[in-house]
Amino acid sequence: MSRNHDLTCASCHPLEAWGVDHRKLSRGSEGLEPPRNTLSVYNVAGYSTLLWDGRQNNLVDQAKEELEARSAMASSPEGIEAALRSSRGYRQAFALAFPGQPQAVTFDNVARALAAFEAIVLEPGYPGKL
Repeated sequence: MSRNHDLTCASCHPLEAWGVDHRKLSRGSEGLEPPRNTLSVYNVAGYSTLLWDGRQNNLVDQAKEELEARSAMASSPEGIEAALRSSRGYRQAFALAFPGQPQAVTFDNVARALAAFEAIVLEPGYPGKL
């Protein structure tokens, strides 16, 4: 979903490495470095504030910010929607995940889907993990 179609969330948050890329600073889709290193995505559902400075307090808004941030995915709502709508599989998956909506592939729904996924990325033994 990056602007240049060169990054995925897993580029900086590989789950097999506990959700961090172990770089001093990651590089976004435009080659820019963020001001801080990558945080793990494990257990973020339990955080009361998100991102290094706590400027977000929910996973949906955090996902939107990172998708649009020049130092991360550097994308736009329109670019993300166009990319996902071009895939029959994504159109079908979003229609199933967001039933009854005339257009299920929206930037808001992408952020909701990412947030729902992040909410279940829990380390083994995390309280409440099934």
